[in-house]
Amino acid sequence: MSGVKGPPNLIPLKYRPFPVGSVQPTGWLLDQLQTQANSLSGHLPFFWNDVMNSSWIGGQSDTYLHERTPYWLNGFVPLAYQLQNKTLIATAQKYIDYILSHQTAEGWLGPDDVHDGNQYWSKYLMMFIMRQVAIPRHSERGQTSLQRTKCWVPNKVPL
Repeated sequence: MSGVKGPPNLIPLKYRPFPVGSVQPTGWLLDQLQTQANSLSGHLPFFWNDVMNSSWIGGQSDTYLHERTPYWLNGFVPLAYQLQNKTLIATAQKYIDYILSHQTAEGWLGPDDVHDGNQYWSKYLMMFIMRQVAIPRHSERGQTSLQRTKCWVPNKVPL
């Protein structure tokens, strides 16, 4: 992320991950990814209420741990970009756009469930997904969101 530096004692990465979608699948792998897109993974947001009506996009489902949508997106986002499938990318972007546009000024990302003690795990999953999309695509909005969350979490998470 631009302008963000780690502690001075960290050793620089020797290898950097490939941006999502930068390696184009062929042959058997392409067939498997297309099968996945045409099956459960590609259709989950159209029939499973916990994703279709997720609390991450203003719905009323997946309200306890808030982790079903982040786990689904964690596989769906790379699938969409690996296949360069505009329909899948648009579906993923719908979720990402909603989540980013509803982040609090303080940095809280996702459903606010203070009454249940705030569940942090799903927020970490979502940060990983935002990293997959925001950093490789140089999305200032995504990078800003990650930075706000990163600065907020250490002050709020009980250790």
